[in-house]
Amino acid sequence: MRTVICIEASHQRGMGHLFRGLRLAKALRAAGDEILFAVNDDRRSLEILYSEGFDAEAVPSYASGPDWEEGILRRRRPDWWINDRLDTAAAHAEKVLGSEVMLATFDDHGDGGLSAAFNVLAMDLKPLERMPNGLYGTEYIILDPEIEKCRAALPVRGDPSEILVTLGGSDTYGMTPRVLSALGGMQIPPAACVSVGPNFNHREALNSALANYPGRVRIYDNPSSLIGLIVKAEIIVCGGGVTLFEAAALGIPALAIANEPHEIPIVQWFEEKGFCICLGFRENGVESRLSSALPNLLSGSDRLEQMSITGRRLVDGRGLERIVARIRGDRHE
Repeated sequence: MRTVICIEASHQRGMGHLFRGLRLAKALRAAGDEILFAVNDDRRSLEILYSEGFDAEAVPSYASGPDWEEGILRRRRPDWWINDRLDTAAAHAEKVLGSEVMLATFDDHGDGGLSAAFNVLAMDLKPLERMPNGLYGTEYIILDPEIEKCRAALPVRGDPSEILVTLGGSDTYGMTPRVLSALGGMQIPPAACVSVGPNFNHREALNSALANYPGRVRIYDNPSSLIGLIVKAEIIVCGGGVTLFEAAALGIPALAIANEPHEIPIVQWFEEKGFCICLGFRENGVESRLSSALPNLLSGSDRLEQMSITGRRLVDGRGLERIVARIRGDRHE
């Protein structure tokens, strides 16, 4: 089977679409499928795709470029076209479907998303209205397959000794230095482990925060396994994207920041369910909320244990398996 995975990834857009696409692509490739990535012209994203052994083409955004889809459809003759770019346009969907290609979308609220065979809306945890072709619920979230192995061997959480700070593959708004400064300003600054991703562009601010940090800090620059860091953490400070779901699946209690408006209901949902503490939207006093919430959390080991149990119950980490089964179950024979 031949599949085109069409994504957008950059420092500004973030890297979540890229990493989700890679997980899906690796699972399909392992099943013998041929994969092409169509991605916006971002140098770092293309480097990552090539390093993983995938074929990739740089393509325009939906708003520019004359019928770029038709060239790919004609040359590649795919069975599936998977959009992880948000807001699929109706005209784009018509071009794909007009070539008798199956269309699937992720987190898509565009007019074209309604035409897809299915639209994975696993992160839409508090939908105002449901799309008829939507796959809702944490059971459809695509996470790192390494999580399933780690879940079986997780120890009971002990006394917290180090805080993991990880705010996405690009940390578009430079929250990592702000979080580190807030931790450093606490009466007893905790030891910190900081992970920055491949499109992180806030080095000067981070170096300044590191120079002024009064406690121990370990820095991981684009680590080979973020899951390996998360599973060893006692508490994580993260955004409201996929990392929050990963922390839940691994039972690592989270303090979560909504970096984008669409992340606000995600963080709120996890807080309402009892897994995380919501630090609010990135522009609204995140530092003060972190400084007041963390000491209370550190002093309550029973609460940490309950948050851990709740997270593992909410997210089972098998979304990739379910999505691959849908794609291959609906394949063209």
